[in-house]
Formats: sequence, structure tokens, C-alpha cells
Amino acid sequence: MHIALIGATGYVGGEFARQIETRGYRLTTIGRSNCDIYSVDSLSKRLTDVAPDAVINCAGYTGKPNVDACELDKMNCLSGNAVLPGVIREACESLGIPWGHVSSGCIFTGTRDDGAGFTESDTPNFSYRQNNCSWYSGIKALGVEILTEAQKCCIWRLRIPFSNFDSPRNYLSKVQRYENLLESENSRYLGRIENAPEND
Repeated sequence: MHIALIGATGYVGGEFARQIETRGYRLTTIGRSNCDIYSVDSLSKRLTDVAPDAVINCAGYTGKPNVDACELDKMNCLSGNAVLPGVIREACESLGIPWGHVSSGCIFTGTRDDGAGFTESDTPNFSYRQNNCSWYSGIKALGVEILTEAQKCCIWRLRIPFSNFDSPRNYLSKVQRYENLLESENSRYLGRIENAPEND
């Protein structure tokens, strides 16, 4: 399996790269250093040249130190979280390449009307369409809307990622450094924790 990874230099992308390589898959990273990822023609050419079996997009804009900074850098937030997914969609669909897009759970707030957690088929309720969102969440919701009915596309919505690597993006690092964190109910956990140290 050959995977082209867009956005491998970020926190989430770096972990995807490690996991892809750990599993013995072939990895090609695509980013601004080797391609104009905002150009359908440039990205399509790069994908044609590397001929991956699948593409994973981990690129996006979250601001620093957190998503609140997106209010001050709206253009980069719009480009990275709405324009870029549309470009990748167009390139992958034109070449028939299946792909995954890492989005955000920040496009939901509260619970569904029936009190249940959100599912893959739920429409974002923290968005411009609801007129109740932050810039970051509204743009991420727009990015997901751009991918509505995309061919061969899977959207993964991360809410609060964590790993064993210290990083300002790591939830476990934030717990140690921030006085207060988000108060939120986890709607669903579908993963597993690997490589946790055993107690002696």
C-alpha cells in the first residue's frame, strides 16, 4: 500500500506518518516544499507522478497557540480548512484516488435533540448555517460541506487528539499546562490506545 500524506509536518500529520511507516506501508509526503497544494493542476501532477493507492489530508490551519488565534488570521484559516479540501477533492476525483480528510469535532456543540451523541451522518450544528460558531469552527464546517457527496472520500473528525509525544497540540500536554480546558461530553470513542506502558 502506497499512501500520499498531505500535511505530514503538523501534529496530527506527523503521527499519521509514524503510523503509516510503522505498519510497513510506503509513504510519500506532499506539502508546500514539493508542490503547490492549492493548485488543482499542480497537485494532480504530483499525485500522477507518485501514483499513490490512497491520499490522506492532514493539512489545515489551527492557529497558535490554539484555534482562537484563527480569529486573527482568517485568510489562512479559510485557505487551509475550506479551500484546500476542495482542491484535494478535485485532484483525487479526477484521478480516481480514494482519500481521507482529517477534519474537526469542533463543528458540533452540545448533543443531538434526542440526547444521543453525534454520528457520521449528522450535519454540523456549530457552523455559519446555524449562526453560532467561531471562525475556525465555521470554516471547518464549510470545508466538510464542500466535501458533501465527494467520491471515494472518508472524513475523520478529531476533537481532542492525544499521544505520548509532548506537544502544544497534545491534549495530555494541555492538561498539564492549562488551568482550564474545554468542558465537553465525548459523543463517541472509536479508537484504541496502543503502546501504553504497563504498570510494574
